[in-house]
Amino acid sequence: MPFPILQIPFDVRSEIISLLRPNEIVTASFSSKNFKRLIKKQYQRPSKLKFDVHIGYKGLIGNCQGIVLSAEHISELSEKAHEIICTNGYKRGFSSKFPVLYFENRVMGTKMIIDYVTDLFGTCIDELYVDRNGIWAIDWINSRQSKPLACLFLVKADNGDPIADEEAEYVLSEGQWINCDNLMNVDATVFAVHNSRLTDSELNAFLRHWRSGGSPRLEVLDMNFEREVLVPAWFDPELEIVETDEVRRYRYRDGSEMEIQGGFSIQRMDGVNATIVCDLGQFCMVVWHSDGH
Repeated sequence: MPFPILQIPFDVRSEIISLLRPNEIVTASFSSKNFKRLIKKQYQRPSKLKFDVHIGYKGLIGNCQGIVLSAEHISELSEKAHEIICTNGYKRGFSSKFPVLYFENRVMGTKMIIDYVTDLFGTCIDELYVDRNGIWAIDWINSRQSKPLACLFLVKADNGDPIADEEAEYVLSEGQWINCDNLMNVDATVFAVHNSRLTDSELNAFLRHWRSGGSPRLEVLDMNFEREVLVPAWFDPELEIVETDEVRRYRYRDGSEMEIQGGFSIQRMDGVNATIVCDLGQFCMVVWHSDGH
């Protein structure tokens, strides 16, 4: 027999909702419009919940407690065993832990799940993980929320994605989908790039951009390459980069820490310092702002 949650006193109802995990709340919100309105009322003040978005051959939104909602291409339906419900131009099924929405257009589907979850909880997106199919989401997410993305992670596309190339043609440039302009234009505090093909001259161009005041919010740039990064041979002398034996710690927003031992020091025109550590195919730059990070 269904539990009549809409008929119990407000205080008791609020306490019950507060005990649910985010994926359970999202799943329950699809049960009725009245219950969805009840949840939104519960979170009518800005929520402290932080959500991350992963965009590859499917769109996923979740947080440290797990995935809460997924958007997949309609072609995935034949491989699923969900009971499917057709609603408002998309098809909905349920995995064992969260709802799955199926769309002909994956970009539209991903936008919808982001809108749905952020509206439901009265919050914004904190971290974004994308391959080349999700580049569009960087500017789109930053333009729709007052607080910019805190962290951006760029990863290699899944080779098993059957329609990745046809959807990503507009961002490809001779196989290098992350170029120097992309690097300069991203507004994030933590920026990670996997399997980068940036050249030494492009890295120098980015460092000149940063040194003159560009990317002011950047705290960590963490990149790995498909080649070795030769240091200090490729540093442009005008950057005035010097070797250092200083040991420092960077504290991420989740409380974890990264220890930086030695490396190279570079100073911005306004006096802010950064440490660069390179090891074979790895390049990591940590900016030491005055706020303790």
